[in-house]
Amino acid sequence: MENINFWAAVVLINGMIMTLLMWHVTAMVIMIGAAFVLGGIGLNYFPGTVEWWQMRPF
Repeated sequence: MENINFWAAVVLINGMIMTLLMWHVTAMVIMIGAAFVLGGIGLNYFPGTVEWWQMRPF
């Protein structure tokens, strides 16, 4: 990468991206766990069923 400004932006974003990912994954796990404990409220498909696996993106 010859452009120093572009390289600096890439380094800055890469330094934060894993933190951002982990916060989103943590929030998702907490919300899905809460929905599961509350009887599946908001869950269209029960996790682990055939229908649930068919809805997973490829």
